[in-house]
Amino acid sequence: MRDLTGDEKTALSKIVTDPVAWWTHANSVETIDHEAALSSKLARWDGIYDNTKADRDKIQEDANNPTLTVAQKRRVEYGDLGEQLDMQYRDLINDTTIWKDHVAAVKADNPK
Repeated sequence: MRDLTGDEKTALSKIVTDPVAWWTHANSVETIDHEAALSSKLARWDGIYDNTKADRDKIQEDANNPTLTVAQKRRVEYGDLGEQLDMQYRDLINDTTIWKDHVAAVKADNPK
């Protein structure tokens, strides 16, 4: 089993909790092509976490642009995934519904 490269670890850390454990597990299954499993995992999520702040700001500036899809508008208004996870964590700890209310508001503001 080869070691993951730094770039592979970084990309996987956005997808799985423990990239090294995932890679070790993937290599423990003998009936799969390990490299294909890694490529597939990374390709499936490619682009989802690559929105830079500049990209989000550009979409936000164009939020009133009628050519933007509902999904694009919602993506900007939902905010960063890390921020959403933090909202969910705080909701669990504080027994609140901040994240749920936030998502409901974004959906209400941008109906399909």
